[in-house]
Amino acid sequence: MATRAFTGFGAGRTADEALASAKVPPSLIRVDEVAVPPGENPSKVGTFVQRVALDPAAMADVPEGLRPTVESAAARLAESPHLVLAISMAGTPAGDKMLARLGPADEQAVPWLLFGLVPDGTDR
Repeated sequence: MATRAFTGFGAGRTADEALASAKVPPSLIRVDEVAVPPGENPSKVGTFVQRVALDPAAMADVPEGLRPTVESAAARLAESPHLVLAISMAGTPAGDKMLARLGPADEQAVPWLLFGLVPDGTDR
């Protein structure tokens, strides 16, 4: 069966809380954080991870400094059909907009970019 990338957003103090607050496909039940190297764009890292998980040849497009992070995260994602990877978006303009839109009740919640791989035809 073909696989496609899934991207979503959640808010919480932890990645687990963010997963619980997000609308994700029911097959994605486990969460694992990805540490983004300082100064790198979290969204860009997530995109590279998804691309490489779907097609390992896409590693050729990943900047050298991101390769260890992307390679490790993509391997985890490709190995587990039930895994969601989470990247904290705290302190980024996109994260601030995301948090304002999600409107969590907890003032200490941070925005999380959630992504994974799901079989084609999977609904949220």
